[in-house]
Amino acid sequence: MLTLTEAHTREEYISQIITVIATTPELHQYSVTKIYYAMKENIDQIGLVQLGIWLVGEFGEMLVNGTCKNPDGKPIVVEDKEIIDIYDHILKSHQKKGDRSDIIIMWCLTALSKLTIRLG
Repeated sequence: MLTLTEAHTREEYISQIITVIATTPELHQYSVTKIYYAMKENIDQIGLVQLGIWLVGEFGEMLVNGTCKNPDGKPIVVEDKEIIDIYDHILKSHQKKGDRSDIIIMWCLTALSKLTIRLG
C-alpha cells in the first residue's frame, strides 16, 4: 500500500504502523524483509522510506545474519555495506526535497547510529 501513496502518507500513520510492528515480534522478520526490498525499489516514496529507515535501523541485523527467509524458507543474507549504501542514497536524495526532508535525515542518522551497534 505504501508503494502507491507517494508523499500522501500522514506521519501519524507511519507511527501507528511502527507501533504495530514493534509490539508484534512475529512481524519483525517479515516486515524488515518486505520493506527493505520495497524501499530499494521506491526510494522516492516518503512514507515507505520513512518506515523502511526505522525498520532496518531497528531490525537490520536480521537481514545481515540470515534470520530473514525468502518464501522458499531459504535464508536471505544482505551485506551490511549494501544497507549503508541505501542509507547514503536516501540521505543524498532527500537533502533538499521538501518539508519532510529534515525528518528523513534525522531518522536516517538515528537508524545509522543503531546499526553501528547491531551490524558487524
